[in-house]
Amino acid sequence: MKFKNFAWISILFGSLWGLSEVTLGYALHYLMIPLAGFIMFPIGYYFLRQTYKLTNNIGSVFLAGLVTASIKLTNFYFPFILPIRIINPSIAIILETAVVLALFSYGRKREVGFAGILGMCLLWRVSFIAVQALEYATGFGPNLSNYTLSYSFQFFVLESLINAGIIYFVLHRQKFPSFGFLKAGTPDYGLKIASIVLYAATVYIQFALI
Repeated sequence: MKFKNFAWISILFGSLWGLSEVTLGYALHYLMIPLAGFIMFPIGYYFLRQTYKLTNNIGSVFLAGLVTASIKLTNFYFPFILPIRIINPSIAIILETAVVLALFSYGRKREVGFAGILGMCLLWRVSFIAVQALEYATGFGPNLSNYTLSYSFQFFVLESLINAGIIYFVLHRQKFPSFGFLKAGTPDYGLKIASIVLYAATVYIQFALI
């Protein structure tokens, strides 16, 4: 049995993805540990997959991504943060959600192999660079001088390969922890309270770390 009212499931897992971004993602960047690009997308994929498994609704996946992006956008509360530093991470989350949504839609009728997952990991990166190029062309964003040959190789090739490997061989092949305890019979009020509290707590943590 699947949840008919998928909005609260989307808020719950979108908030969990956001929480991982503002804690683990922040820690990796703050400590200058170059692992964020290798593990953060698979983490987001995991939460989106759990959303889809519980609801069997593609729309719930997109809504979960919007919830995560909205957490990033709350940083507009702070006027000293450059808008581009808020908007681009949110765009990246939306693009990641879009390619995952496309993969789930494709996987409804056929088996998705490693090549398909690798294509997904690469597609959102290419799309993100296209957005940044458009921002630069319109004078809104900085130039792309940081995309040196070595950085581009890491961003497009290494990170895509490792992302695809984690998703395909770990999240798909192994019995990775799931949220099966969230049954369709879970009290509505409990799910709503948990979702609201988690979203608010994630925003609070994000503000506290700025």
